[in-house]
Amino acid sequence: MKSKFTGAMFRLLAAIITGIFICADAYDARANVVTVNFDALDASGGQITGTPLTSYLAGYGITLSVSGASASVGIASDNLIYGGGDIGATTGHNVLLEGGGHPVSFTLSFANPLSSFQFDRVSSILPNSFPTWSATAYDLSNSVLSTVGESPQIGTFAATTFVLTGADISSVTFSGNDFGVYGFANEPIDTLVLTSATPLPAALPLFASGLGALGLLGWRRKRKAAALAA
Repeated sequence: MKSKFTGAMFRLLAAIITGIFICADAYDARANVVTVNFDALDASGGQITGTPLTSYLAGYGITLSVSGASASVGIASDNLIYGGGDIGATTGHNVLLEGGGHPVSFTLSFANPLSSFQFDRVSSILPNSFPTWSATAYDLSNSVLSTVGESPQIGTFAATTFVLTGADISSVTFSGNDFGVYGFANEPIDTLVLTSATPLPAALPLFASGLGALGLLGWRRKRKAAALAA
Protein backbone atom coordinates (compact mmCIF):
# COMPACT_ATOMS: atom_id res chain seq x y z
CA MET A 1 0.00 0.00 0.00
CA LYS A 2 2.84 2.35 0.91
CA SER A 3 4.63 2.05 -2.45
CA LYS A 4 1.33 2.43 -4.34
CA PHE A 5 0.54 5.67 -2.48
CA THR A 6 4.06 6.97 -2.94
CA GLY A 7 4.01 6.39 -6.70
CA ALA A 8 0.57 7.98 -7.09
CA MET A 9 1.63 10.98 -5.04
CA PHE A 10 4.71 11.62 -7.11
CA ARG A 11 2.78 11.22 -10.35
CA LEU A 12 0.22 13.77 -9.17
CA LEU A 13 2.89 16.27 -8.14
CA ALA A 14 4.74 15.80 -11.40
CA ALA A 15 1.54 16.39 -13.39
CA ILE A 16 0.68 19.54 -11.43
CA ILE A 17 4.14 21.07 -11.73
CA THR A 18 4.44 20.15 -15.41
CA GLY A 19 1.05 21.74 -16.09
CA ILE A 20 2.09 24.93 -14.34
CA PHE A 21 5.24 25.30 -16.39
CA ILE A 22 3.43 24.49 -19.63
CA CYS A 23 1.00 27.29 -18.82
CA ALA A 24 3.95 29.54 -17.99
CA ASP A 25 5.55 28.83 -21.35
CA ALA A 26 2.28 29.52 -23.14
CA TYR A 27 1.81 32.77 -21.21
CA ASP A 28 5.34 33.88 -21.98
CA ALA A 29 4.88 33.15 -25.68
CA ARG A 30 1.83 35.37 -25.98
CA ALA A 31 2.44 38.84 -27.35
CA ASN A 32 0.78 42.22 -27.34
CA VAL A 33 0.43 43.41 -30.94
CA VAL A 34 -0.57 46.99 -31.78
CA THR A 35 -1.03 48.40 -35.28
CA VAL A 36 -0.54 52.11 -36.02
CA ASN A 37 -1.73 53.13 -39.50
CA PHE A 38 -2.12 56.92 -38.99
CA ASP A 39 -5.63 56.90 -40.44
CA ALA A 40 -7.43 57.90 -37.24
CA LEU A 41 -6.46 61.52 -38.00
CA ASP A 42 -7.93 63.60 -40.82
CA ALA A 43 -5.08 64.80 -43.04
CA SER A 44 -7.34 65.86 -45.91
CA GLY A 45 -6.76 69.51 -44.98
CA GLY A 46 -2.98 69.26 -44.91
CA GLN A 47 -0.08 67.68 -43.08
CA ILE A 48 -0.53 67.00 -39.35
CA THR A 49 2.43 68.02 -37.19
CA GLY A 50 3.14 69.38 -33.72
CA THR A 51 0.88 68.61 -30.78
CA PRO A 52 -1.81 66.67 -32.71
CA LEU A 53 0.90 64.35 -34.05
CA THR A 54 2.74 63.86 -30.75
CA SER A 55 -0.55 63.31 -28.90
CA TYR A 56 -1.62 60.71 -31.45
CA LEU A 57 1.66 58.81 -31.13
CA ALA A 58 1.61 59.10 -27.34
CA GLY A 59 -1.65 57.17 -27.38
CA TYR A 60 0.39 54.19 -28.60
CA GLY A 61 3.23 54.76 -26.12
CA ILE A 62 5.44 56.35 -28.81
CA THR A 63 7.59 59.47 -28.41
CA LEU A 64 8.90 61.26 -31.51
CA SER A 65 12.18 63.14 -31.87
CA VAL A 66 13.48 64.75 -35.06
CA SER A 67 16.98 65.63 -36.28
CA GLY A 68 18.39 67.43 -39.32
CA ALA A 69 18.42 70.84 -40.99
CA SER A 70 14.85 72.18 -41.26
CA ALA A 71 13.61 68.64 -40.55
CA SER A 72 9.95 68.09 -39.73
CA VAL A 73 7.85 64.94 -39.45
CA GLY A 74 4.14 64.78 -40.13
CA ILE A 75 1.20 62.64 -41.13
CA ALA A 76 0.17 63.38 -44.70
CA SER A 77 -2.47 62.08 -47.10
CA ASP A 78 -1.26 60.36 -50.26
CA ASN A 79 -4.07 62.28 -51.98
CA LEU A 80 -2.18 65.51 -51.37
CA ILE A 81 1.53 64.60 -51.61
CA TYR A 82 2.84 66.06 -54.87
CA GLY A 83 -0.75 66.66 -55.92
CA GLY A 84 -1.92 63.11 -55.15
CA GLY A 85 -1.51 59.75 -56.81
CA ASP A 86 2.26 59.93 -56.54
CA ILE A 87 2.81 57.42 -53.71
CA GLY A 88 0.45 54.89 -52.13
CA ALA A 89 -0.26 54.23 -48.47
CA THR A 90 -0.62 50.55 -47.56
CA THR A 91 -3.71 51.14 -45.40
CA GLY A 92 -6.08 54.04 -45.92
CA HIS A 93 -4.43 57.18 -47.27
CA ASN A 94 -2.24 58.57 -44.48
CA VAL A 95 1.52 58.05 -44.25
CA LEU A 96 4.28 59.28 -41.96
CA LEU A 97 6.98 61.25 -43.74
CA GLU A 98 9.85 63.62 -43.00
CA GLY A 99 10.87 66.70 -44.91
CA GLY A 100 13.89 68.96 -44.63
CA GLY A 101 17.47 69.17 -45.77
CA HIS A 102 19.93 66.31 -46.02
CA PRO A 103 20.63 64.19 -44.13
CA VAL A 104 17.64 63.98 -41.78
CA SER A 105 16.37 61.46 -39.25
CA PHE A 106 13.60 60.82 -36.77
CA THR A 107 13.38 58.45 -33.82
CA LEU A 108 10.39 56.62 -32.41
CA SER A 109 10.90 55.67 -28.75
CA PHE A 110 8.62 53.17 -27.05
CA ALA A 111 7.22 53.28 -23.52
CA ASN A 112 7.18 49.46 -23.48
CA PRO A 113 10.12 47.57 -25.05
CA LEU A 114 9.29 45.62 -28.19
CA SER A 115 10.36 42.22 -29.47
CA SER A 116 9.72 43.28 -33.07
CA PHE A 117 8.87 46.40 -35.05
CA GLN A 118 7.29 46.08 -38.48
CA PHE A 119 6.57 48.83 -40.99
CA ASP A 120 5.80 49.35 -44.67
CA ARG A 121 7.82 51.37 -47.10
CA VAL A 122 5.09 52.90 -49.27
CA SER A 123 4.69 52.26 -53.00
CA SER A 124 5.71 54.57 -55.84
CA ILE A 125 2.73 54.82 -58.18
CA LEU A 126 4.15 57.38 -60.60
CA PRO A 127 7.84 57.43 -61.60
CA ASN A 128 9.44 58.69 -58.43
CA SER A 129 12.75 58.99 -56.61
CA PHE A 130 13.21 57.68 -53.10
CA PRO A 131 16.32 58.47 -51.02
CA THR A 132 18.93 56.32 -49.37
CA TRP A 133 17.38 55.33 -46.06
CA SER A 134 17.82 53.01 -43.10
CA ALA A 135 15.85 51.99 -40.00
CA THR A 136 17.80 50.84 -36.95
CA ALA A 137 16.48 49.32 -33.72
CA TYR A 138 18.24 50.08 -30.42
CA ASP A 139 17.91 48.80 -26.88
CA LEU A 140 17.97 50.96 -23.74
CA SER A 141 21.77 51.02 -23.69
CA ASN A 142 21.73 52.32 -27.29
CA SER A 143 23.18 49.09 -28.68
CA VAL A 144 22.14 48.24 -32.23
CA LEU A 145 19.78 45.25 -32.37
CA SER A 146 18.98 45.15 -36.09
CA THR A 147 18.87 47.39 -39.12
CA VAL A 148 17.27 47.48 -42.58
CA GLY A 149 17.39 49.93 -45.46
CA GLU A 150 17.57 50.59 -49.19
CA SER A 151 19.71 52.43 -51.69
CA PRO A 152 18.11 55.22 -53.75
CA GLN A 153 15.31 54.05 -56.04
CA ILE A 154 13.92 55.71 -59.16
CA GLY A 155 10.77 54.59 -60.97
CA THR A 156 7.61 52.81 -59.91
CA PHE A 157 7.69 50.01 -57.34
CA ALA A 158 5.43 48.18 -54.94
CA ALA A 159 5.28 48.70 -51.19
CA THR A 160 7.58 46.52 -49.08
CA THR A 161 7.25 45.33 -45.50
CA PHE A 162 10.31 45.38 -43.25
CA VAL A 163 10.76 43.89 -39.77
CA LEU A 164 13.27 44.80 -37.07
CA THR A 165 13.77 42.30 -34.26
CA GLY A 166 15.71 42.11 -31.02
CA ALA A 167 15.39 41.74 -27.28
CA ASP A 168 13.80 44.84 -25.73
CA ILE A 169 13.71 47.30 -28.63
CA SER A 170 13.43 50.71 -26.96
CA SER A 171 13.67 52.91 -30.07
CA VAL A 172 13.88 52.87 -33.85
CA THR A 173 15.66 55.58 -35.85
CA PHE A 174 14.84 56.29 -39.49
CA SER A 175 17.66 58.05 -41.34
CA GLY A 176 17.40 59.43 -44.85
CA ASN A 177 19.61 61.28 -47.32
CA ASP A 178 18.26 62.68 -50.58
CA PHE A 179 21.59 64.32 -51.47
CA GLY A 180 19.52 67.29 -52.59
CA VAL A 181 18.26 65.51 -55.70
CA TYR A 182 15.67 62.87 -54.70
CA GLY A 183 11.96 63.47 -54.21
CA PHE A 184 11.81 62.70 -50.47
CA ALA A 185 14.16 63.63 -47.64
CA ASN A 186 13.42 60.39 -45.81
CA GLU A 187 11.43 57.29 -46.62
CA PRO A 188 7.62 57.65 -46.26
CA ILE A 189 6.29 54.80 -44.10
CA ASP A 190 2.94 53.33 -43.12
CA THR A 191 1.30 50.58 -41.02
CA LEU A 192 3.55 50.15 -38.00
CA VAL A 193 3.11 46.85 -36.12
CA LEU A 194 4.48 46.94 -32.57
CA THR A 195 4.95 43.58 -30.89
CA SER A 196 5.90 43.38 -27.23
CA ALA A 197 6.37 40.00 -25.54
CA THR A 198 4.28 39.54 -22.40
CA PRO A 199 6.70 38.99 -19.49
CA LEU A 200 6.40 35.86 -17.38
CA PRO A 201 4.84 36.74 -14.00
CA ALA A 202 7.60 36.66 -11.42
CA ALA A 203 5.40 34.81 -8.89
CA LEU A 204 4.60 31.87 -11.16
CA PRO A 205 7.81 29.82 -10.67
CA LEU A 206 7.61 30.59 -6.94
CA PHE A 207 4.03 29.33 -6.88
CA ALA A 208 5.09 26.11 -8.60
CA SER A 209 7.90 25.59 -6.09
CA GLY A 210 5.56 26.25 -3.15
CA LEU A 211 2.96 23.84 -4.46
CA GLY A 212 5.58 21.14 -4.87
CA ALA A 213 6.87 21.74 -1.34
CA LEU A 214 3.37 21.51 0.13
CA GLY A 215 2.72 18.28 -1.72
CA LEU A 216 5.98 16.79 -0.51
CA LEU A 217 5.25 17.86 3.06
CA GLY A 218 1.82 16.21 2.92
CA TRP A 219 3.34 13.00 1.55
CA ARG A 220 5.93 12.90 4.34
CA ARG A 221 3.28 13.39 7.01
CA LYS A 222 1.13 10.57 5.63
CA ARG A 223 4.17 8.34 5.34
CA LYS A 224 5.14 9.04 8.94
CA ALA A 225 1.58 8.36 10.15
CA ALA A 226 1.51 5.07 8.24
CA ALA A 227 4.84 4.05 9.79
CA LEU A 228 3.60 4.79 13.33
CA ALA A 229 0.43 2.83 12.75
CA ALA A 230 2.34 -0.21 11.49
